[in-house]
Amino acid sequence: GRKTREVATAKETPQEKGVRIIAEKFKEFGVE
Repeated sequence: GRKTREVATAKETPQEKGVRIIAEKFKEFGVE
């Protein structure tokens, strides 16, 4: 569960982090 997710986040590349942040921003605007 949660520990695995935290480890994956810590190991993500800057590109992966950017993609995740963009995806979260789209969610804020209600875009699926």
